[in-house]
Amino acid sequence: MPLFRYKAVSAAGEELDGEMMAQTKDEVIERLKDAGHTPIQADPVRAGGLLSRQLTLRRQAPLELARFTRDLANLLGAGVPLDRALAMLAELAGEGPAATLIA
Repeated sequence: MPLFRYKAVSAAGEELDGEMMAQTKDEVIERLKDAGHTPIQADPVRAGGLLSRQLTLRRQAPLELARFTRDLANLLGAGVPLDRALAMLAELAGEGPAATLIA
């Protein structure tokens, strides 16, 4: 599902900046309106770029991120080159969110 960055104004007049996963820009606007906000802007975040990966990383469960970091540290500490360590972790991750981070 695509990620959108939005700006809106709350009912109290406070400016809101955030990110939301939705199928379309219209869905983001509707959800903001349903929450009582006035949408100002909603733009898709470019997929596949560094920013997209960072946003994906932020959404990872802390336990999964801790496991990934620990496993990477162990492989690097054992002398495995970085590219091989990442390839190994990607293979173990399958097609989940962690695989997206590694790719």
